[in-house]
Amino acid sequence: MEFFDLASDLDKKLGGDTDFTKKEFNLKYELKRQDIEIVTEEYLTYEMHKGKYNSVENLGDLTDVAKLEYASSVIGNVIFELIPKDIQKGGKNILVVGLGNRGIVADSLGAKVVDKIIVTRHNFETVKTEISPNISSISAFCPNVSGITGIDSKEMIFAVIDKIKPDMVIVVDSLISRDLDNIMNVVQVNNVGITPASYKITEGYCGLSETTLGIPVIALGVPLVASCNRFLSSCGDNLVITSRNIDMRIGKIADLVAYSINLALNKFLTFDDVFECVR
Repeated sequence: MEFFDLASDLDKKLGGDTDFTKKEFNLKYELKRQDIEIVTEEYLTYEMHKGKYNSVENLGDLTDVAKLEYASSVIGNVIFELIPKDIQKGGKNILVVGLGNRGIVADSLGAKVVDKIIVTRHNFETVKTEISPNISSISAFCPNVSGITGIDSKEMIFAVIDKIKPDMVIVVDSLISRDLDNIMNVVQVNNVGITPASYKITEGYCGLSETTLGIPVIALGVPLVASCNRFLSSCGDNLVITSRNIDMRIGKIADLVAYSINLALNKFLTFDDVFECVR
């Protein structure tokens, strides 16, 4: 079975013969934004649920700070647009969860992003009377993987949600594409949630969504691997391939995603503010 997480991959796989609502925008630095809305539940076989899947593509080299700032602003706006209106106003309790395995580069995006999220919840516990009502309480954690902790990541997420009772969860994970050109080149944001690859191959496991968590979920990620069996007929079902320079680029990709989330959740901050806080 071929696994992939991008709605644009599904559209291409089906030859564009879908009822998706699609919009494309050409941006500066040769970036492209593509908004896809899946309006039915007929694609559940591919783990694509009804909802909005918006992406920014052609990321390329992110060493130019001006380009990084622009891309972070664009993706931050994409995230913000998918946040429910009442939460956009601020003053809410937001949890950012980084999925994956920090010890494997191609699965480490979530952990690296969480390291650079501007957290504020601890301030609410100590100086709450001096905090503007428009500032959200933000917390972040990385549950790691059950092979390291012995605890399923979903169990940890449910436990944390039960304890701190967030109004919304943002989930970050490394994604799988069916196209090698998408590796480290696309950020996808959706308002549907995510089904991690390990869940897709484990019978009885469901994803992280508003249905399972009981609160709105924004999921975003970057493809760091591609399905192997599309390129090699002898490849096993669950094998993936990645880029040979992923070690050199993963840091900038994580910076981009973290900056974007920080800008989306803190509209009063500039890119320079975020850059100084997390560098």
